[in-house]
Amino acid sequence: MEGGNEAVVLQQAIGVLRNILSSPETVASLSSTLVQDTTRANAVTHSSCIESEMRELFRPGSSQVGLAREAAATQGQTGGLQRPLRYQTQKHFGNWCTRSRKRPRTHYHDTFNKDVILLPRPSSSVVVRHRAKQQLHEQGHILNGFEFQKSWNQTTVTEQMREAFGGKLSADINLEFLMACGNNLILPKLRAGQELDANLIHKIYKSKALYIRPSKPILDDITGNTSEDSYDENTSSAMELRSSSQTERHSNASFGSLTSPIDAAPSNSTPVVLPVSVPSSSHSSMSASGSSSQLQVSSVENCYTAIQPSATSFEGISLVDSPLVLSGQNRSSPLNHSSNLQSTCSAVPSTSSTSAYHNSANYDGYLTVIGALSDVSSEDEEMHQAILASLQSERRTTGCSVPVRDILQDLATQINHQKKCKFNINRSSVLDGAIRGFKRGTYNPCHTISVRFSDDMGVAEEAVDLGGPRREFLRLLMDALSKSQMFEGEEGKMNLAFDSNAMREDRYLVAGRAIAVSLVHGGPPARFLSPTLFSCLVEGPEMAKPVLEDVADSDLHEKIKRVMECETFEDLLATTAPLEEYLANAGCLRQLRSLEDKYLLAEDILMFQVIHRVRGPFERFRDGLRSLGVLDKIQTHPESFRPLLCWSPTTLTADLIDSLFTIRLSPVGSNRRQAEEMVVPFWRDYLADAEDQEGTQKLETILAFATGASAVPPIGFSPQPSIEFLHQEHDGGNPFKLPIANTCINCLKLPLHTSYDDFQENMDFALGNTHGFGIA
Repeated sequence: MEGGNEAVVLQQAIGVLRNILSSPETVASLSSTLVQDTTRANAVTHSSCIESEMRELFRPGSSQVGLAREAAATQGQTGGLQRPLRYQTQKHFGNWCTRSRKRPRTHYHDTFNKDVILLPRPSSSVVVRHRAKQQLHEQGHILNGFEFQKSWNQTTVTEQMREAFGGKLSADINLEFLMACGNNLILPKLRAGQELDANLIHKIYKSKALYIRPSKPILDDITGNTSEDSYDENTSSAMELRSSSQTERHSNASFGSLTSPIDAAPSNSTPVVLPVSVPSSSHSSMSASGSSSQLQVSSVENCYTAIQPSATSFEGISLVDSPLVLSGQNRSSPLNHSSNLQSTCSAVPSTSSTSAYHNSANYDGYLTVIGALSDVSSEDEEMHQAILASLQSERRTTGCSVPVRDILQDLATQINHQKKCKFNINRSSVLDGAIRGFKRGTYNPCHTISVRFSDDMGVAEEAVDLGGPRREFLRLLMDALSKSQMFEGEEGKMNLAFDSNAMREDRYLVAGRAIAVSLVHGGPPARFLSPTLFSCLVEGPEMAKPVLEDVADSDLHEKIKRVMECETFEDLLATTAPLEEYLANAGCLRQLRSLEDKYLLAEDILMFQVIHRVRGPFERFRDGLRSLGVLDKIQTHPESFRPLLCWSPTTLTADLIDSLFTIRLSPVGSNRRQAEEMVVPFWRDYLADAEDQEGTQKLETILAFATGASAVPPIGFSPQPSIEFLHQEHDGGNPFKLPIANTCINCLKLPLHTSYDDFQENMDFALGNTHGFGIA
């Protein structure tokens, strides 16, 4: 019974299923559902493929990790159902996402190659070119592509150079490593204690050749080397001459009135003289090859030809500059005008020092023009800087050969002796009187200084300033400046001090102006500035290198000294602890990591204390030195001015004073002449005894008594000091016992004594009791 019931139920179910499957609506619904599932699966697969390909293209190495993380996140959010990933460009590939940028790895080489040139003589200072270089190569003095090891120190480099050049360098010859800067060879400027090892040579020289200069000549003079150097020096001048000669063809008609004497002469026999200002060397000669004309210019800065107009202008342009000698326009045959130039120059006297100074002035103008050229492309910047460095080096070298007296005399031409600036001075307060005079609204440094002294009671001295009182005033002023609050340090090596009162009253400007005026107006030099302050004036404070002796504060001096003498790192920390407040105010406070940091710390302290702390006073002091163009000359000729501003051993001797004074004797055979000739040996013995007993101090007193200046002014005395004698007048009266000095005309009148003891006693009394002018 039960089996029959199951069969009936099964048959009923089959029937119901058949009815459902036979229904068209049911079949359509099932078909639509299957199609939708298939489409969804294909879409998921396609999206995963695109995501994988994009990650492989833009994020190499992270595609698998990214896909796994994305799939896990998707499954967690959808409960295990996979959904198509939405591509987020900004998230995966945007700029805000940090990415590692790999730079190309720089290849380090242990060796490098460089050309090495061994110079023949210790005097070689110019770059070898052309034939000279060829001859050095033939003599085996040039090594091309010499291989250096970067690990070599300076000693090893020197030994390798000796070994490379074989027997050319003996053991007693020292070597100097030079580098080319323009047309000159210079020593690389390194920091103190730094040696020129192979690694530094690789960085400094770059593509330049390494020049080696021996301490002794190792090769005879190269044939043609001198002419080659002359050729290199005058190449640029020759190019300017050629261009000028071409321009001159088109200007002969305009300058007919100026060159009429030239036009009357044959064109191939008389040199054309055009007054054009160009920098020229002291000796110039150049011979053009082929059919070009031979052009010679010999000592053109020392002579002015007779055919040059003395003062002529054309359309408002002054034509009184140094002449330029050009050869004639006929280029068919060589020309030689040396005889004409010699005959022309012989008629005009020349002074070597004046010529050198005017040549230097022209060169300064040339440097100004070169420095103003700013339109230089980036690829030529290094060459432009090298040219400027070479020009500056030659400028300094040229300045060293110019006597400082010629420079100051040229600056003194600015002085207008018809106009005067008055200074009322009391000897007890010279600096205050000078500040009043320099700050007066009508003061002009180009006007003559007229000084009137008064004693402490205000009584005017009987002296009219014709030179002596001015020299006396400037001498006292230089001494007062060195003792003022504006300067500090050791005597003769003083630096600027910071004085708020002097800064407020602008006294630093007055100090600089006083030093400049003293040099040009015939006063004494300062001679108390430190070498550090002088280098700041010449090269700028950024290039200064102060030393421990420049620190005037004794307490700070000892602290810096202890810092520099520390032997362990713990001692350094303990020594710098009391200086933390000062270091913080100076901007030098930093974390010390090793014992070697003490050198940099000491250097920073010195720079702040000596340079940066007084930067404001320094700027005003430098502005004062610009008066009358003195600062520009100091920067142009630093070695000429160094003995005038920095302390140097005095050269005042008895023989020098004796040679300064011209003795004016009475006519030969007269009674006065006999008495005067007896006193002359007394005067010279008195100078010798003063030098032996008291040294230069007594000699300075004697010179100041006679001229108002305790030292010979850099610009010289005007008029020249002289000695006269005091004779008893015919109408009776007491004979003169004491000397009389007229400092206005630099005249010392000596009394006539018959014994040396009386002469010495009265001279000592006069020197010790005279504080003004007139009779002692």
